[in-house]
Amino acid sequence: MTYGWMLLILVVVFAVLMTMGLLNPPKPVMCGLPATFTCKSMKLTTDSNLTLDLYQNTGHDITVAGVNCTKNPGSNPTLTGINVRINNSDHGLIANGIGIQCLDAAGNNATGRTGGHYTGKIIFYYIEDDTGMPHLVSGDINMNYE
Repeated sequence: MTYGWMLLILVVVFAVLMTMGLLNPPKPVMCGLPATFTCKSMKLTTDSNLTLDLYQNTGHDITVAGVNCTKNPGSNPTLTGINVRINNSDHGLIANGIGIQCLDAAGNNATGRTGGHYTGKIIFYYIEDDTGMPHLVSGDINMNYE
C-alpha cells in the first residue's frame, strides 16, 4: 500500500512539472552566420514576418539585395528583393516592414503561436558597393514567435 501511494505522488509531481514546462526547456535563440556578420536582434511575428538587425564587418560597404528565410533552402532559393545599404562595421534593418516571410518546409508562410519556436536557414544576397562583387551568405536561425 505504501508503494502505491508513493507511485501516485511521483506521477502527480511529474504531471505538475510537465504542465509547468520545467521538463521541456526553451530552445535557445540563435543566428549562426559567418564571422563577418552578426544578428544584433531578430523578430518573427506569428504571421511569419521577419525583422532582422544585421551587423556586417566585411571590409566593404554593402547593399543587401535579397533575403530568404526558410526551413527548406533547396539548391536555388528564391530571394525576396530588398535594397538595404549597410556601411562597413555598421548595422541595418533587414526586412523591416517590407514583407519578408519565413517559410516552412513546404514553402508556405511559417505561421506559429506566440512563444512557439522556428528553426531554419537565413540566406542573404549582397553586393560590395566598391567592387560590385556579388556574394551569397547563409546561416542557421533559431527564434521564437512574438
